[in-house]
Amino acid sequence: MYYLIRTKKGKVLATDLPPELLEEAKLFSKKFSSELCSIKGVNKRQGIIERDNFIFYLCCFDQKKTNRIFKHQLDASECFLIAYKDTYIEMAETERKKTRRLKHNLSTYSTKIHQELYKLLPQDKISKGRQNQRELVKSILEKNPDHAVTTFLRILKNANLIKAEFDVYDILHEANPHIDSQKHSIHRVLTLSLSSFWLDFLDKGITINMEKCVGEMTFDYKSMSSILCHIFDNATKYIAPDSEFKIYVEDDGEYYNITFDMISLRVQEAELKKIFDDGFSSDYSERLGFAGTGVGMNVIKRLSKLNEFRVLFKRNVDPTKTITKMNIPFDQNILILGINKTPPNIL
Repeated sequence: MYYLIRTKKGKVLATDLPPELLEEAKLFSKKFSSELCSIKGVNKRQGIIERDNFIFYLCCFDQKKTNRIFKHQLDASECFLIAYKDTYIEMAETERKKTRRLKHNLSTYSTKIHQELYKLLPQDKISKGRQNQRELVKSILEKNPDHAVTTFLRILKNANLIKAEFDVYDILHEANPHIDSQKHSIHRVLTLSLSSFWLDFLDKGITINMEKCVGEMTFDYKSMSSILCHIFDNATKYIAPDSEFKIYVEDDGEYYNITFDMISLRVQEAELKKIFDDGFSSDYSERLGFAGTGVGMNVIKRLSKLNEFRVLFKRNVDPTKTITKMNIPFDQNILILGINKTPPNIL
């Protein structure tokens, strides 16, 4: 007995049919038939069940099997088709959601890159100077060196965010992702990731106080770079203007705890359980229009779990440091990323 599941448009979703029987089965449209098979030269019983956009086909070459038994088996297959249809739709929606998010994020970063370029090099000027574009662009850059540097740094930041999306897409969505844990200088990795966001912090008047982190830690570089990109991207959005952003490392014997300490937008007590949930944005970030797609903290949590890191968020750790600016409350909030000193998956 063989089966085939396809869509009404002919797309084969699953089958165990031999190749020589496939095309004939795809064209079969009767509820049931029992007739001589032109390919095998013996009698073949076959039938279909339809459910929404899905078609289940069943055929049998067992000459001892009666039409009645075959029809019972075909009818019983409807339960399987219903379960398969529901599972297929759920999986398809999951895949669409993943690619939709990736497409949205890449489109957002790409748009920001183009916006920065066109602010420095207006399209109308470039199109008018197409006979000698190199000289025109050179002239604009020479007249606006500060603007050119700012543009370059903003493009670098968005390019790094795009790279982070690609770097961890497979890690986040494969059943058994490859985690390439190696020893790295944490100070170097922190500095490289932070450099793309310097300009945003400077624009908000932020003083960055990063202690010298001596030594090496073991982690997957792509995962760590993506985690740091999301941490710094969130920090630039939610940190209080004209405040301090502290980064330091402490050793508790089991973990190297990288601590990101800042006065940032209030997170309420009831929101703590949801802060790492996919799509979650805090009440104040929603009200003030600061909220993004709500995936940054979730990605941090998922990548941390895959790398056997420990990640903690602590809100309002010192109420005496709470401030209000333009009627917006900011508390001392801390994110701690714990890197296992002896990762179990490292030989």
